[in-house]
Amino acid sequence: MKKLFYILSVALAAVSCEIIPENDRIEEVPQVESSQRVLLTEFTGYKCVNCPDAAEVAHTLLESYPDNVVVIAMHPEGNSFTDPGTDTANDYRCPAAQTYYAAFGGTTVTPFPKGVINWKKMNGMYMNDYTLWTAAVTKEMQEEKGYGVSIKSIGDAAAQSTSITVTVNNLGGDITNPNLVLLVTEDNIIGKQSSHEGEIEEYEHNHVLRTTITDVWGDALTLEDGATVEKQYAFGGFDDNGWVMNNCNIVAVLIDPDTKEVLNCAEVPVIDETLTTVEFTLKDVNGNIINDGDTLVVREPYVPGQSKQLAIHGSVECSEAISVSVECGENAIFENQSFCSGLQCVPAREEYSLNPGTWYADYMADTEGRYIINYTFHDGTYTNVTKITCIFEYLSEE
Repeated sequence: MKKLFYILSVALAAVSCEIIPENDRIEEVPQVESSQRVLLTEFTGYKCVNCPDAAEVAHTLLESYPDNVVVIAMHPEGNSFTDPGTDTANDYRCPAAQTYYAAFGGTTVTPFPKGVINWKKMNGMYMNDYTLWTAAVTKEMQEEKGYGVSIKSIGDAAAQSTSITVTVNNLGGDITNPNLVLLVTEDNIIGKQSSHEGEIEEYEHNHVLRTTITDVWGDALTLEDGATVEKQYAFGGFDDNGWVMNNCNIVAVLIDPDTKEVLNCAEVPVIDETLTTVEFTLKDVNGNIINDGDTLVVREPYVPGQSKQLAIHGSVECSEAISVSVECGENAIFENQSFCSGLQCVPAREEYSLNPGTWYADYMADTEGRYIINYTFHDGTYTNVTKITCIFEYLSEE
């Protein structure tokens, strides 16, 4: 009976993995300008001959939209294309992948490859053929959801652990109770892969889901319009699990807790080799040193019916650029703040780059009030950090 079941499984796999004509595998990628990120969840397996073609579509999307696309390759437990049998070296399955697979309608005989865009239904179904991915991803990029997500990972190779900071902003989104999902993926895994040309012995598997740090559907947040939430996580044991830490990434996914639809996402390497430690000194407009915890205040007289741009000036001494993170406090509206480094002014962002020289923290006050914004000046590794509070007062003269 076991032998009969095995032969039947192979037969079903052969039928399910359809041959796609070569001309249908080539798709032109349209040019789209967007700040929205899109999550492509790829259900794949090393026994699937079409999966390398699907991986190429995902790779092309990443090359075309490096700031807008995040890819996770999931190898679920419940499909014959992923079952390694006795070939455990090619076992890329994990329980979390199976949970997502089942939630999106995957079965033991679902044909691979399949992709889910932003964890939502397209044309009435979650699972879509890879020939449809490009159109679906570019369409989603043009739908701003009103949320910002940024992520930092400070990896310690010696301890095989990392400290993670995720910052989430509500920039006008309707959902004030989203969930934050944190996942670990790994790149550059060399192993077998079936293809149209036969079995590839040394194929590079990328974006492979290894585990989730949160629950598979995330941690609940309270995120009112204009609010910012910062979450801290720690994760370790890369080598214990046989994962190469330098090849691993952290993916943050913000979702609607009811529909599971992705609101925004972000990805960062566990060890970001581009991050550097930089010493810096902040000074106010009069040349006085600004210390951690200091408060700077600017006040302008309120004129009824007139908006006023309020600015706090300062300077920074450093050998290379540092970063400035923003958290809006009392009365402050995220979209009304901006930041200037020298003569370069950037509209509302969660984080700005600051070059050596002068800086300006600006706030456009539309009505009378006292507006508070917290700024965190830091280097790439968060070794040197200075947190200050800026108070912008647009008040009637007593």
